[in-house]
Amino acid sequence: MRSKEYDPTTEIGAIFLSTHGGESVKIGDKYYSGNSYNLESTVNSYKWADKIKYASYFESYKNLIALRRNNPAYKMYDSDDISAHFGYWNNVQDLSYSAIASYNTKAAESSGAIYSFYTGMLYGSSTANTNINTKQTISWGAGDCIVLFDSTGELTGQTLSSSISLSSLQTVIVQRLS
Repeated sequence: MRSKEYDPTTEIGAIFLSTHGGESVKIGDKYYSGNSYNLESTVNSYKWADKIKYASYFESYKNLIALRRNNPAYKMYDSDDISAHFGYWNNVQDLSYSAIASYNTKAAESSGAIYSFYTGMLYGSSTANTNINTKQTISWGAGDCIVLFDSTGELTGQTLSSSISLSSLQTVIVQRLS
């Protein structure tokens, strides 16, 4: 959703391709930029039709913003607060190079710690959910967690007890139940 099509035959497009080629990808006969800050305004203009075309993504972002604004676990105001309550798991048994797990322990007493899980492209696949084995299991030990957000929309609202299996390129946010 962040790649923007550009024309490498324009003056600005040609300069961009020669200086920022590593931030481009060619698919078929079209060029896309993942970092288009210095391309034409036609590339960076807001495409209103895309909001309709990608309405489900818009809703997901809207839900994430609401989660961030309304959950006390995300109320941190300075770097000391973040340092004291946020970190990455390095000791999760099933966590591989392709997955990231972070935690946030700042929460109201009635709610628990927040855990965020993201899996990259598993087993070398370049397309989400097309691998032979597309699941990565991440364990957090004993304790139930409720799924606050799932990028696939399949697990949101479910209660899980000790682990989760994620597909390639899936993001899940869970909160430990007290």
